[in-house]
Amino acid sequence: MSGRTIAFITDLGLRDDAVGMCKGMMLDISPSSQIVDITHEVAPFDVQVGARYLKDLAEYFPADTVFCCIIYPETGTSPTIVVENERGQYLVGPDNGVYTHIMDRSGVRRVHEVRDERVQRNPPSPSFWGRDVVVACAAHLAAGFPIQEVGPERADVAKLTESVPEVQIGDGYLRAAIALVDVNFGNLWSDVTRGQLREAGLAGADRLEVRMDGHTHQWPLVSTFSEVGLGEPLAYFNSRDELSFALNQGNLAEHIGVRRGTEIELVDARVHE
Repeated sequence: MSGRTIAFITDLGLRDDAVGMCKGMMLDISPSSQIVDITHEVAPFDVQVGARYLKDLAEYFPADTVFCCIIYPETGTSPTIVVENERGQYLVGPDNGVYTHIMDRSGVRRVHEVRDERVQRNPPSPSFWGRDVVVACAAHLAAGFPIQEVGPERADVAKLTESVPEVQIGDGYLRAAIALVDVNFGNLWSDVTRGQLREAGLAGADRLEVRMDGHTHQWPLVSTFSEVGLGEPLAYFNSRDELSFALNQGNLAEHIGVRRGTEIELVDARVHE
């Protein structure tokens, strides 16, 4: 039997040997597993961003995938859990809410708390619980260890309280917040869906008036970046179908100094001309 795929996400970075050490342990325990790096550049301790990166991933990975997450500010103290979702995938990580969004999207069949010493590195280091408990358990599950034997079943798991305000919809306007900054390109992503834009009466707008951080901007709502000139701003729906803002071949976050959590208000720009 070949090992399950392991999808690996951490806040460890790649400037030292931590990720390599973890992957070596995975392959030692489950030599036939394929390890897929989601990212190791989550900002240290940022469970909220890690949860958002994981949000949509279940549908992109095979049903036998083991998701392994080390974003573990509580190392050595917080329990480690294994969640089996409705696709049959396993989510292994700290019980700190990092799997909140992916569980909401992919469902939950059962949850077990990791207790069995057979799926841990013994004795585990309290300062690197992620390696010695999370990674070790994920690798053992990938190699075929039965989920029901990792430890007792649990009825509940920690869930995150959303770090940005919920979308508020009015007649001709919509209030939301920047939920995530695309760190490579500086694009600003919100939680606003096409349906919510339609509900607010803004779906027909070809330009949006965007108010944020004490400033008002008027940006065209387009399908893709090349519909505006080089270095010009735009509003668009990203690949996750959420309303977003960008500069064509530029970094909007740096250009206007906006960060995650910044509140925004949207109206049809034509009404305010």
